[in-house]
Amino acid sequence: VLCGLRAVIANRQLWLVSAIQFVGYATVLTVVGLWGGPYLADVHGLDRITASEMIFLVTVFMLIGNILYGPLDRIFNTRKWVVLPGAFATVLILAVLAAVPDMGLYTVVGLLCALAFVCNYIVTLMAHGCALFPDRLIGRAITMVNFSNFAGIAILQAASGAVIGLFPHDASGAAPEVAYRAMFAFLALCTLAGVIAYLFARDSRPSEHGRA
Repeated sequence: VLCGLRAVIANRQLWLVSAIQFVGYATVLTVVGLWGGPYLADVHGLDRITASEMIFLVTVFMLIGNILYGPLDRIFNTRKWVVLPGAFATVLILAVLAAVPDMGLYTVVGLLCALAFVCNYIVTLMAHGCALFPDRLIGRAITMVNFSNFAGIAILQAASGAVIGLFPHDASGAAPEVAYRAMFAFLALCTLAGVIAYLFARDSRPSEHGRA
C-alpha cells in the first residue's frame, strides 16, 4: 500500500492535474453553495426565498453541464483540451463579476448559470488523473485527486470569507458589493494559477485507453 501511494505521489503529472483540481470544484461551490445566496441578497436586495430560487436555477445548469461534459473527451479524443476551455471560461466569468460594478440581476444570474455550466470540466479532470496510472493504482490516484478537491473546498471557502470580512458591513450585517467583487477576483486568480500549472500537464487521450 505504501509503495503504491509513493508511486502515485511521485508522479509529477498528477500534481499538475491536482493543481487545477484543487481550485476547480472549490470555486463553484464557494460561489454557488456558500456566497451566491448572500451575494444576491446583499447586493441585489433579494429576499431569502427568491435568492434560493435563483440559486436553484444555477444548480440546474450545473447538473446539465455535468451530463453534457461527460462524453466530450471521447468525442474530441482529448481530456486536456476539454478541461482548458471550461477553466478559461471560469476565469473569464469570475473576472467579469469582479470587474463590472452595478450589473443587473438578470445579467448576474446569467453569469452564475454560465459559471455553473462550464465548471463541469472537473468531471474530465477526474478521468485525466486516473488515466495517469495503471489499473492497480487507480484507487490511490482517485484518492489523491479527491483529496485535492476537498482540501481546495476547505481552504478556498475559508479564504473567501476572510476576503469578504476585510470590508465593513452595514448595520444589518450585509456586505458591500465591493467585498463580493474582491472575492470573485480572488477566486479568478486562484483558478488562473491552477490553469497555468495544468498547461504543463501531458494530454490524456481516451483512444489510448488513458494510460501513462
